[in-house]
Amino acid sequence: MPLDRAAVAHIATLARIKVPEGELVRMAKELDGILHWVEQLKEDGFAQAAVYDRPACTTTAAVRSGALRTTAASSWAG
Repeated sequence: MPLDRAAVAHIATLARIKVPEGELVRMAKELDGILHWVEQLKEDGFAQAAVYDRPACTTTAAVRSGALRTTAASSWAG
């Protein structure tokens, strides 16, 4: 279903984007093309990528303060 001017105006309002009245038709064509491309990806059977949990990076206070000390020293050197 192609997007019309009203749909684009509504999307712009939701996204809090100001779109001039004269740009709504052009924007509708662009968004319709993007949605068509997404539909093609669904039809071609692309597998969705899995999301893996990874452990959170942890740093010790000593490493953090050492990094801050190095950064502070280098900024004062010049």
